[in-house]
Amino acid sequence: MLSQDEQFWDKEGGGYYSTPEGDSSILFRMKEDYDGAEPSGNSVAAVNLLRLSSLLSGDRSEYFHHTAEHLLVLL
Repeated sequence: MLSQDEQFWDKEGGGYYSTPEGDSSILFRMKEDYDGAEPSGNSVAAVNLLRLSSLLSGDRSEYFHHTAEHLLVLL
């Protein structure tokens, strides 16, 4: 099973795309960065990564925390 980062992370610009890489039915991959009536996928991912980072320790915790901070800077 592929991870969230493997399927959705933008390696060049940061942030998460709304669709997985390699989906031939999608002409243009979008990254939502605006929270309207519903939170964007990147906002939800940032909160989830912060929660995971608080539950873990060591390198994984630091990785999740760093990724969440990066997302919040992009938003």
